[in-house]
Amino acid sequence: MNEDPFGSVEADKRWLEVYRCRDKSTLEEADAWIAGQLRASGYVVERQGVPVQAFGFDATKPKQRAYARPARDAPWHTAYNLYAKKAGRRPYTDRHRPGGTSGVSPFVLLAVFVGGGTGAVCRHGVGRFVGERYSGDFPLGTYVINVSGCFALALLASLLPTTNANATWLLALLGTGFLGGFTTFSTYALEGVLLALDGNHRLAVVNLLGSIVAGLAAAAVGAAAVRLVTGA
Repeated sequence: MNEDPFGSVEADKRWLEVYRCRDKSTLEEADAWIAGQLRASGYVVERQGVPVQAFGFDATKPKQRAYARPARDAPWHTAYNLYAKKAGRRPYTDRHRPGGTSGVSPFVLLAVFVGGGTGAVCRHGVGRFVGERYSGDFPLGTYVINVSGCFALALLASLLPTTNANATWLLALLGTGFLGGFTTFSTYALEGVLLALDGNHRLAVVNLLGSIVAGLAAAAVGAAAVRLVTGA
């Protein structure tokens, strides 16, 4: 048996020939044999059950296409999908997490460090700028910071996949780092609680709920803007 049964067309043919030589009476036995061969070739195999119904038979169609939709009262059975990956590789779902398929490098950590510090300094500057010009009870500075951060992050996350840039360190620098340091959930929550404790229940509700609604809307606008410009 070839070490990698899926490495070439000839290997696939040999795989099928070996499989046909085996007299397996049930799908469960066939799945178990295939899983065993994959594991012997260095694959990690997982099995996931899915509910299925058997196809019906339509005698009015040609023999090759005589399948029909399952009857509504047809019994349900459990079929199994086999998922295989080479031992030592990260699962496919991990590729969509920050950092891609590679480990965390010192450059990525440095990007988060620099971006986070810069974002925190900018948050302090924006908060102070708004506070010097607004004297109301509503925490306008934090509101502006978080809503603008939602817009910027959606813009960034939607724009990077359309470019050839290395998204890993850019997201670390600008997303996790700068915008992570620029926006603040803890201050938003604390200011909402303090408004409620001071008796400003209406402003507390407006702040807590309004920030979420406005943040979601800003993120949607940022993502839509990229799609409108790039056509992606």
